[in-house]
Amino acid sequence: MKLLDIVIETPYGFCINFEFHKSNTTEEIIVRNILYLVNFRLETKKLIKSYIISMGDEKSIRKAKIGPELEIELPIIFIKKFNGTEILKNIKCKIEKNIAITEDDLFNLIFLPFMKNEKSEYEITKEIIYLINKIDLTEEEQYQIKACQILLIDIFIPEKEKEKMMKVVNMGSTFLENYEKNLVQKAEQKAKKDSEKEYTKKLNEEKQNLAKKLKEDNIPPEKIIQYTGLSLNIIQKL
Repeated sequence: MKLLDIVIETPYGFCINFEFHKSNTTEEIIVRNILYLVNFRLETKKLIKSYIISMGDEKSIRKAKIGPELEIELPIIFIKKFNGTEILKNIKCKIEKNIAITEDDLFNLIFLPFMKNEKSEYEITKEIIYLINKIDLTEEEQYQIKACQILLIDIFIPEKEKEKMMKVVNMGSTFLENYEKNLVQKAEQKAKKDSEKEYTKKLNEEKQNLAKKLKEDNIPPEKIIQYTGLSLNIIQKL
């Protein structure tokens, strides 16, 4: 069972996809994840890394065959193996002593409710939401962290408290509004440079190039249709 899916754009020119699963992963889940990554790359032209966050165990399937000679393995993080109580204690100690918070610390803060904890998921979620407001974050970090917090509120906070916690997430900051304005401005600038027709043409060319490579690897036509979205007629002509 998939809980949620998050894509974060990093300052380093690539994106990270986090896919959360409450139970063990299957080959079908791996294939679906691979298909998503291929389509994301084709449509956005951005590099993307994928991590599956599992609340299952080591019995989870990590690999999937998408052709006679093509097998892909995705990294799985078994979140229940982490000691959330100890991690939270160390981060709070850093904040109290004004020690710089690392990217790993921020990563752990977001996933704390899914780890082993002495407190309930509800209690941990509330605590980290207030705690993150004490950390000095860049605008980019604020957007990414707070977007994740909103998802945690949706999962772990009761309906009657959601509005209050949403106000805490956005307390004293207009970063989300400013960030969205910047995204709109960038999109408008890009639209002026590339017409929709030209973009579609380039996208189809990339899909056809991918389809050619898959055909060379003897991937079945039905799989190529899945991975590229091209019609059987076009694939047969390549």
